[in-house]
Amino acid sequence: MCGRYIISSDPTDLEARFESDFHPARPETFARYDVRPTHQVPIVSMATQNKRVITNLAWGLIPSDENEGETPRKHTNARADTIDFYGCFRQSFRQRRCLMIADGFYEWRDGVRHLFRVGGLPFAIAAIWDSWPVDGSTYYGCCLITTDPNPVTAAIHNRMPVILRPDQWAAWLNPNSTPSELLPMLRAYGGELSVRKVTDPADDRTPPELLPDDYVAAPKPKVVRRPTRAGSGRRVRGGGVERAA
Repeated sequence: MCGRYIISSDPTDLEARFESDFHPARPETFARYDVRPTHQVPIVSMATQNKRVITNLAWGLIPSDENEGETPRKHTNARADTIDFYGCFRQSFRQRRCLMIADGFYEWRDGVRHLFRVGGLPFAIAAIWDSWPVDGSTYYGCCLITTDPNPVTAAIHNRMPVILRPDQWAAWLNPNSTPSELLPMLRAYGGELSVRKVTDPADDRTPPELLPDDYVAAPKPKVVRRPTRAGSGRRVRGGGVERAA
């Protein structure tokens, strides 16, 4: 799955890249280096008169057909191979598609964060959106689509986000596109993709630092239980043994 990503491009550059305008207004800055589920994220969708707009939605889709009496589940990822099968995603896939904007995405292996980038440019992740009534207002949420990894990603993780090429954006956003036209797009990215080991960002506004390619994370302290009388053992960290008083 993809559970964290970054947006570091200037808003003016994003408008030019996606041939869109921010709505209701362009922010002065949008640099965020640890975007997580539940955060407000920029998405590209089709407005009236076939015009693209960039708006903010919460990362976490609640299907509109969810039972209102239950605590709704927020979906952050949807699998490409089942998106047109499961009812919670099918209607959004067919009627409410969007692009989630990113400058990179993270995956982890052996406790180390890896940052993937696409040719140094902001890119579009295939996504869907939906709405849900909440306390007299409306919650709008989105969900990105994942697929099998390409060789670069497979070395780190067994899934990757669906990255759409610029020549696919119009068809993905076109409300008249059919599943037979859309499903072939949901494949592993075949273009340039780089990956580097990085530190964990200090916060959402601080970029991560690059790590050496041979960096290995320090092993986590183990939790052990010292042998004592039944029911009186204590767990200790770091492999040590706590002596009885």
